[in-house]
Amino acid sequence: MIEVSTFLKFEDKENNEKKSFFELVYVTIVKLDDSVKEKKEIEKIILCDVQKDIQPKLEKSFTDLINNSGFKQVSVKNIDFEKLFNSRFS
Repeated sequence: MIEVSTFLKFEDKENNEKKSFFELVYVTIVKLDDSVKEKKEIEKIILCDVQKDIQPKLEKSFTDLINNSGFKQVSVKNIDFEKLFNSRFS
């Protein structure tokens, strides 16, 4: 079993008197099949597959947090985890 902690942060980088900082930690417990043994395959599961699976839930939790705090509607850019993962090897 592996614990995967995914952090989503928003920080107001503008020069405002009142700053905003939000951080959400989403923890996922993953049980790998016994046949998964290669490091690269495990990395792909953690860095791509798990992230793609939790992204909609994480995004909804994060936008709800911000909206329920009285801030304007925000949106989170869609992240291509597959592309990010593959770019590590090119």
